Amino acid sequence: MRRSEHHGIPVLTMDGAAPLFGALMIRAGALDETARTTQISHVLEHLAHTRLPRTHLDHNATVTPSTTVFHATGRPGAVADHLNAIAEALRDLPLEHLARELDVVDVEAGVSAHPAIGLSAGVRFGSQGPGLIGGGPAPVTTLTEQHLREYASRHVSRDNAVLVFSGEVPGNLDVRLPAGTRNVRVVPEPLQLELPGVVGSPAPFPILSYVLPRDDRAWLLGAILEDRVTQELRHRRGMSYSVEGDVLHLGDRVLVAHMPDGREGQERALAEQLWASLRELADHGPSEEELEHAVGAFAEAVHDPRAVPDHLLTAASALLVGETPQAPEDVLDDLRGVTPDQVRRWAGVAVEGSLMLMPTEGPEATPESLPGLPVVPDPPSDSPVEGRAFRRRAVALLAPSDLRAVVGPDGISLTARAYTWAAAWEDVVAVARTSRDREVHLRDGRSFHLCDRHLKDTAALFDVLDERTADVSFQVPEDSLH
Repeated sequence: MRRSEHHGIPVLTMDGAAPLFGALMIRAGALDETARTTQISHVLEHLAHTRLPRTHLDHNATVTPSTTVFHATGRPGAVADHLNAIAEALRDLPLEHLARELDVVDVEAGVSAHPAIGLSAGVRFGSQGPGLIGGGPAPVTTLTEQHLREYASRHVSRDNAVLVFSGEVPGNLDVRLPAGTRNVRVVPEPLQLELPGVVGSPAPFPILSYVLPRDDRAWLLGAILEDRVTQELRHRRGMSYSVEGDVLHLGDRVLVAHMPDGREGQERALAEQLWASLRELADHGPSEEELEHAVGAFAEAVHDPRAVPDHLLTAASALLVGETPQAPEDVLDDLRGVTPDQVRRWAGVAVEGSLMLMPTEGPEATPESLPGLPVVPDPPSDSPVEGRAFRRRAVALLAPSDLRAVVGPDGISLTARAYTWAAAWEDVVAVARTSRDREVHLRDGRSFHLCDRHLKDTAALFDVLDERTADVSFQVPEDSLH
């Protein structure tokens, strides 16, 4: 792997299979979004393409939790022209196309990570940081020009970017980005959940997730687990076609998630096999054959020139977080040094912090426990904040009798059916508005609904709420909160 520089942007190159692959990676992804600005990285990517001429060049872009990558494959000159045009659009965003591209992104309904990792992160982190990679409360169509300008000015810079090529750098390359600072990402602490445990989920299949200390070799545990579960569920029992999953890097930790597919009605059997296989690995570790097979998959990629783009992008990601990129051969040497006992220890850590998401019928349904996996308790009721109280309307016959909202200098709370949601103002991360309703989203992932048909004097209540949450509120269609 060779390293150089182009207009202040680091450049990584390796010799790979023709035609040339080239990419511009920016360290800005779903992890940099807020509950108010989810999908803004995706919109930025769309806008950068709106000024490109029609072309037959193989090109696209990808938003991940950590990065946005613009890439093209073809003749060197055409690849360079494409990246030059992308950089020009990023320097001067074509915001005249924003309204149209917001609609396109809304229709596309894309996500930056596999649903298994997105849903797992949402339960573990709520409506903040990693918890938003699967989506957030604010519709993408509510983003504004100001949101895009601020996001681009913070993240699009030569200090926050890397160029990669699977061959020599094209002579006509002229990618110029403004000066800036490296994106420093602070990962919030996860919610306090009683783990290991089970929670309900809207997913159609069970999902098992766990957290490991950061180790670039630890993905071997997931590979071995998925292979073991696939052998049992597909090749022995015929219950599943595949086991899918993903890994999310979170500073000094990694979140791993696995999801086997299967027939309706067999969700519990799938979950039990997934959980039992992880516990077996924690008790006894993998066989030498299983470990050798997992390492062998990477060994094949090391010697396959078609895998060079993946190696380059992995190295670019490392460079953007201040790490020294490793050559694929060095990574392979490290993997070959892993022992079955090391995998066993990783599995032991995984078991202690495991979270199983089980399909349930609706948000109010309670999942069943599994052996060694009790149901995770719901968050406890909060204490109401101090301030002005807004009580239930006497004519609101369907509203709970104890319905009561309170707003004060420090925050907001709502009590209903003997349960209280409360949050400081800085922990209100999004508010959806209609003329008669407000939906308040809290940092821990909970939310509650305020309605003028149920509460007295909501004009005064909404005035205070709107003033304190102006930066995170957004208008939605009148019938969307019912």
